[in-house]
Amino acid sequence: MQKRYVKLQSFRPQYMDEYEKLEEKLKELYEIYVVKFRNLAYLQQLQLEIERADRQKQAESERTMRQVVEKMRMDLTSQDDVIEDEVPPINQERRGSARRVFGNMTGAGMSDDDEEEGNDAPGEPTDSEEEKARSNHGEDEDKLDLSSGDDF
Repeated sequence: MQKRYVKLQSFRPQYMDEYEKLEEKLKELYEIYVVKFRNLAYLQQLQLEIERADRQKQAESERTMRQVVEKMRMDLTSQDDVIEDEVPPINQERRGSARRVFGNMTGAGMSDDDEEEGNDAPGEPTDSEEEKARSNHGEDEDKLDLSSGDDF
């Protein structure tokens, strides 16, 4: 029995060489995998740190920009206050009185007298429009009188 046991231990199956080769190859691939996994984890950590630093830089630049803008606003308001203090008030009585403005912004042929009346309806022609219509009608009559009537 002892002999048989020794003989079985010394016996190698046919696939054992192939098995050992594949086992070695698997160990190499696993070592490569572990190295790549460590590198990936390291690079992800670096990326997070860089993004965090970028956000901090951006926040800091926004803070400085806001401070500069606020400082400029304060300077402008202080300059405006100084200018207002330096300029003497012009005719205080005039500022208190109401001003009367004549005419309109469109300038559509209305005179100051027309504005005071204000009774014209929007669809009715104004005096100036009626005068234009009369003058155009008079010109048409002159043209009619000049014709000889022999129009072919």
